[in-house]
Amino acid sequence: MRYNQFFLSLLLSLLAVCVRGANLMHTPEFYSRWEGLDNERLMSMGRLFLGERFNSDSALVCYTIVVNRLQNDVDDAVKADVYIRALNNLGYL
Repeated sequence: MRYNQFFLSLLLSLLAVCVRGANLMHTPEFYSRWEGLDNERLMSMGRLFLGERFNSDSALVCYTIVVNRLQNDVDDAVKADVYIRALNNLGYL
């Protein structure tokens, strides 16, 4: 019985460490690093990342920034076009 409690507490401790470690890998720095770029730059970066085999996660970040930025601000045709292209590319991913 004592061994079961020990292994259970060890397993829970390892789970907490793994979850914390996984959370550290996805820090907001990756997102905030590109947040200051303009929409067209993010769209072109997303296209480049989309064409590379192992960089689809970077493309996802680029398109997500654009969609989040324009979600409530598509009052003119240019912004609407960029918003639609970003949403379409997110759907593709």
